[in-house]
Amino acid sequence: MPMMVLGVPAVQYPKGGAQALAATLTKGVTKHGGDLALKTLVKKIVVEDGKATGVELADGTIIRSRYVVSNADGRQTFLKLIGEQYLSPKLAKELKETRLTDPVFLVSLGVDMDLKALGFDGTSIIHNRCDNIDDIWGGDPEKCSLLIMMHSLHDPSQAPEGMATVQIMTLFPYDYMGYWKREKDGTRGKEYMELKEVLADKLIASAEKIIPQLSKHIVCKDIATPLTFERYTLNCEGASHGWFPAPGAKLRSQKTPFKNLYQAGHWTFPSGGIFAVVLSGRNAAKLVLKDLKRSRAGRTS
Repeated sequence: MPMMVLGVPAVQYPKGGAQALAATLTKGVTKHGGDLALKTLVKKIVVEDGKATGVELADGTIIRSRYVVSNADGRQTFLKLIGEQYLSPKLAKELKETRLTDPVFLVSLGVDMDLKALGFDGTSIIHNRCDNIDDIWGGDPEKCSLLIMMHSLHDPSQAPEGMATVQIMTLFPYDYMGYWKREKDGTRGKEYMELKEVLADKLIASAEKIIPQLSKHIVCKDIATPLTFERYTLNCEGASHGWFPAPGAKLRSQKTPFKNLYQAGHWTFPSGGIFAVVLSGRNAAKLVLKDLKRSRAGRTS
């Protein structure tokens, strides 16, 4: 998991990966008196007289707050958590029709290989197998572009001694093969499991042109489809970076039509990627503090 760091002229890898970054942020929140409610689903953003006043949890508990910051899916924030009936027809139409970024198909491997001895230094490799851009991003497992990452070469703590990590990632359509051959009720059954294994094997075979004999050294394997990312992140259709950055498209402001409600994350300014969403969180905090300061000044004037 690479990320850009201000003042450092290179991509950096936090020791311990993305979880280490999340743990650091968690420590900062609790250190300053904040509470975390993990594995807790928000059912609704409470809006009264055009102003956000808190959130309602799945169990019916209502938590009142002066401000609400949502880093959830841009569509769900407004269409579901607030409700389409409270939106202008224009905003509702934009949310429904604006194109989303493609989701990803990710194969994560633990291998018993000495990647350094093979000449790899941890640089992520883009493996384009054809020259046609429609094929590169078209969802054909025989032609799609692959991003091959070997993070354990940067952070040895990610793999036991003598082992290494390899991740193979590609953009893949959310509706591939009838929505990944899931059942009519949305569950993922035998056909879904078989399909993702077949696709993973094809991508591993292609990656062997970069990492010879890769398939013969797999110790463990995890496969994530667009449905996996949708399930765990609740991003609509597993969108990897929120809204699609089409020519002429504009990012949504972190301010919203509802007073005291702000957005953060890759569905708003400044865009997707870990570095960008960290900045987004900082910007949201600054917006809240600025409004709070203005409100206090108004009461004392």
